[in-house]
Amino acid sequence: MSKKLNGGNFGLTIGTNEKVVVYFWATWCMPCNKYSETYELVCGDVDPDIIMGKFDVDESKDVAVSSGVKDMPCIQIYKSGVKVAEIIGVNNKQDILQEINKHL
Repeated sequence: MSKKLNGGNFGLTIGTNEKVVVYFWATWCMPCNKYSETYELVCGDVDPDIIMGKFDVDESKDVAVSSGVKDMPCIQIYKSGVKVAEIIGVNNKQDILQEINKHL
């Protein structure tokens, strides 16, 4: 299951955990809503040491902007506080897991 991230805990989560994956989405984004189910399935299949976060961009647009989110759905992969990869658009579970495993 994913951890809810927001403007108050985003920086702390990224900065204090070695492996973090963040799903940026919005309630008004139809592809995001459908993709959320896939992301939750991915959360159940990753190494438990990886923090799987979910961030609603409407709750803190400044974090989305400073993170470079331009399109959604968007998954960003962080290692030791540094963004190492980004997945834009809808992808299947296997492709997401492959990208996460490649970078973390």
